[in-house]
Amino acid sequence: MWITGDKGQKGELTVAMKKLFPKRAGLAADYVEIMQFLSDRPLFEKMFRDVSAHVEDFYKFRKQRAHRNALTGSFHNLFRCLHRASDTVGCDFPMTHEDIVILKGDKISVQNVTLTGNAATLFGGIVSRGYLFKDETGPSHGEYAHTIQWLVIAYAKYFGVIKLDTAVLDLYKQAAGSGSLVSGEVYALDADTDALIVLKNRTPVWSFIVDCFRSGERNGLPEDFPGNVFVENYRSPGYLTDQMLHRRLRDTFLGTHIQNRYLKKAITTGVGSRVKFRNDWLTKQKVGSKEGALKFEGTTTNTLSPDRLDLSPLLDDLKGRTKDIGTFTTKL
Repeated sequence: MWITGDKGQKGELTVAMKKLFPKRAGLAADYVEIMQFLSDRPLFEKMFRDVSAHVEDFYKFRKQRAHRNALTGSFHNLFRCLHRASDTVGCDFPMTHEDIVILKGDKISVQNVTLTGNAATLFGGIVSRGYLFKDETGPSHGEYAHTIQWLVIAYAKYFGVIKLDTAVLDLYKQAAGSGSLVSGEVYALDADTDALIVLKNRTPVWSFIVDCFRSGERNGLPEDFPGNVFVENYRSPGYLTDQMLHRRLRDTFLGTHIQNRYLKKAITTGVGSRVKFRNDWLTKQKVGSKEGALKFEGTTTNTLSPDRLDLSPLLDDLKGRTKDIGTFTTKL
């Protein structure tokens, strides 16, 4: 099925979502509302432009006062404003991670969380706790794509463009984790090789609503819900990033900011860029930059290094899910 913004589709889609995700049946209608909104490209773009203008105002304010993490802080500022201005949006995303991050025995406040490499297990724990994160899957995906998707969703809910019965933050939390996994087979791409693969009972709600692959990617398929997770709309972070870098959203503040960021770091998109992107991060970790990083292998937490972060509490919750836990980094 090709998902559109047509409200006449909603009933059929809701029934399908309930069957796919029986443990999230109570949220099915809200998730369908989000999918239809992100599939309606003109509507999303209208909301995006408003959001971008507001983020720009916060960004200028923070830069004038030499605040660190100006862009990430601006996202949080707008989330917080929308939350406080309405009793129904519910987007008070946590701004710190004091309950999971420990440095040299002391809890600290960390604003940015970055997931790199094969971080599938950590991903579920991060999202289910409501933490926003930078996604270093690759430059075509976009570091801030998911945060922007959810910020536009919250903005659209605030202005009544979409109708959600559940708080945005709760929908975010419930989109990942074991209870969110699909019941059935879904076509997707291997994150490292771009090979077409079939995932059985492993695809979370998150992948259907905000983390689809692009149909135009190598080995991509035409959109066919619920048989695959391929689209050419804003349910795909890659599609959003492409629009900001090269196409209809490139003239916005966020588009221009992302373009300048890529130029400054000499980041390119396309085939092979994902591996280079990841290798760049590994190189930075080895030379001891300000980017604190911790690579997990098995149950190892690398606690012997005093400059690394101990995420043992989070790992304890995730034991037994997989041997390859992936990479977790935070900006200090």
